[in-house]
Amino acid sequence: MTLYIPENATSIRVSFNTPNLNTQHILAIQSQYNKNVYAWILTPIESNDRYSEFEIDIDAAERLEHINAIYNYEVQKDGIVLERGLLKYITEEGGSNGSIEYVSDNETKEATQYYRPQY
Repeated sequence: MTLYIPENATSIRVSFNTPNLNTQHILAIQSQYNKNVYAWILTPIESNDRYSEFEIDIDAAERLEHINAIYNYEVQKDGIVLERGLLKYITEEGGSNGSIEYVSDNETKEATQYYRPQY
């Protein structure tokens, strides 16, 4: 499943294959990289015998934070896990990832030659 958060979004819709979920639930995700956990309240929009659709409120900090990755997710109600799986989390704005641009000191592409003696 992919959770895509577009630029300037304040809420997103997400659907699950679990049918007839008509009350608020919790979506908990845990990073496979550093084990950080994030959780949102799922507000029901539509539910039938095939799927359930929810709305998640997103704040500016979540949109700007660079947490794009693969997560394990769980849909929970009162501590009971109703659905679990893998989730790809993508934010359009993305924020800074802390990388520093590398500028080469060898822009002329000169190769270094090493002398190897003949034995």
